[in-house]
Amino acid sequence: MLHISRRAILACSFICLVSPLHCEEISPENLLTSIYKAYLGANATGYNWNDNADCLLAFTPETAKLILDDSKANAGEIGELDFDPFIAAQDFQITDLKISVAPRDETHAIASVSFLNFKKPTKMTMNLLKLKAGWRIDDIIWSGKDRGTLKGVFTH
Repeated sequence: MLHISRRAILACSFICLVSPLHCEEISPENLLTSIYKAYLGANATGYNWNDNADCLLAFTPETAKLILDDSKANAGEIGELDFDPFIAAQDFQITDLKISVAPRDETHAIASVSFLNFKKPTKMTMNLLKLKAGWRIDDIIWSGKDRGTLKGVFTH
């Protein structure tokens, strides 16, 4: 069972207070744009995907559990997921970001994300799921990565 910390609840509450949408439904495009904003610019630090609160804001509970369990099991060292899932790399200098989302039905969507990382083209597809808490990433499929999918990293 996934334990949601007070920090995660506070983070969600804070986002509701400061969000221009004031907790109105955030679109899948806005979810991904807010994640990738952390990768753009000279002082970019990336999205803190292995932090409990941030992980739960980006991923479905099932996927977040896989990521967080791997992080805990490896006590801060590199685990099964040895690269940033949002950029399919460890280091980044992201330019030419393009995000497109195609709805499949009311609760499922497919996102295509492409960008240049150090001038090298990178593409991935994301399966998105709409939960009560809003849109979340259920899986990431990387083009050209040996392991193929985010969930596949943990279930190989």
